[in-house]
Amino acid sequence: WSYALEKPNTGSVFSLAWSSDGTQLAGACGNGHVIFAHVVEQGWEWRNYVITLTKRRSMQVRNVLNDAVDLLEFRDRVIKASLAHGHLVVTTSLQCYVYRSLPPPALHLK
Repeated sequence: WSYALEKPNTGSVFSLAWSSDGTQLAGACGNGHVIFAHVVEQGWEWRNYVITLTKRRSMQVRNVLNDAVDLLEFRDRVIKASLAHGHLVVTTSLQCYVYRSLPPPALHLK
């Protein structure tokens, strides 16, 4: 489950709080510091597409049939995304993006 492990010199963490959208975490530490964390490497799959949230404001789109990769970058951090029924819907803190995906190639069985 752990994506990264860091051991900052902050003392004990006395309190944790999630942002209202569930994408950020803040911790109050024993030495007075506040640490922040962001959800990354979240993924979505639909048919031949795999979408990965690589950073707070960017997603990688991969077509597993031809190994094509595209990068989507947003001005604001991604709050929520959904991939289904041929569409990728991405909401940021200020905007909503809707992308239409291409259907997979038809299989011809003889």
